[in-house]
Amino acid sequence: MLLFQSTQYASNTRLFSKEALEIIKSTFSYCELNSYYKSVFGTTISIIVSENRAQSGMDYKDNRLIINMGYFNSAKENPLKFTLEAIKTMQAARKNSSKTKCTPLSKEENNAFERSIKTIERKIMLKETIPIKIEQEGKYTKSKIFISQKYVDAYKKLKNKENLSLEAFTYAYSIYEGATDAGKAKKGKFLLEDLNKNSKEKRFYLINTNTMEVEHSCNSAHGFASDKNKDGWVDSVSNKKGSYKSSSGAYILKKGKNEKFGHFWMPAGISTTNYNSIERGTWLHYLRGNYSGGCHTIKVEDAKKIGLALKDYSAPASNWEGYLFISYYDKKVQNSYKKKQ
Repeated sequence: MLLFQSTQYASNTRLFSKEALEIIKSTFSYCELNSYYKSVFGTTISIIVSENRAQSGMDYKDNRLIINMGYFNSAKENPLKFTLEAIKTMQAARKNSSKTKCTPLSKEENNAFERSIKTIERKIMLKETIPIKIEQEGKYTKSKIFISQKYVDAYKKLKNKENLSLEAFTYAYSIYEGATDAGKAKKGKFLLEDLNKNSKEKRFYLINTNTMEVEHSCNSAHGFASDKNKDGWVDSVSNKKGSYKSSSGAYILKKGKNEKFGHFWMPAGISTTNYNSIERGTWLHYLRGNYSGGCHTIKVEDAKKIGLALKDYSAPASNWEGYLFISYYDKKVQNSYKKKQ
């Protein structure tokens, strides 16, 4: 066995080859296991690496993380998942301290573990959900946004796009391709809200990817705290609960229901800018006024045409479960919009 304390490695390396020791060092440096633990508890992890083949992959006893040497292949292939498993192993062991001989887990420490787990899970989700493809050929728009030729060509084929900008379409369509190719979202259609445009303009779109056309476009309301001048322009977005601001990014639509709104669609955020959407209660429903508390809202007549659920109906008019809703906000793009007016 070889004992590690933070990034200081034991000088006795007779049990391991030089190559094996380098794998261990690079693995822990890459997956940042120590940095996660140190940020939570203000201390580093004591780690024991074992070459005992009979031992299970990972365990935590006597306040030491014990890892089988052969298990490091999984760390090398997927360091984030390896880090997540290590932190969950330590949390479970400390909860069962009487058997594992670990320091008992306090409420504050458990909350810190939960926060770390959520952080890593979000990183894993984002990395696996939306792969970004970089194209070499393309063009720069007036807002200095580079658009690959692939999306320029797709935009040219798009029908009924008078109210939809190339920037907004490219942002949404690239996410749509990545999410559907990865099997994380359904194909055929998606919803797009361009928060760079003024709320007085049509900026909410239903795009059919089978026929490559904008089937419907309409106005939408944004969070009142996102519009400090009350002039219809979004000044800022937020992912924080209680901010009453709109948020941007990609969402997967899920069914929801409560007494106030009846059936509605609940956008589950899958981006770093909106992962708190469910906790915030920022739903997709019909418009009750000129502004919302952060929800994505459109008028009743537009919701009927798109097929979104309304309070007046006992069930959704059409099934949006598992489809993408994308909210787009980029200050550079918004400034270019303003110059056109």
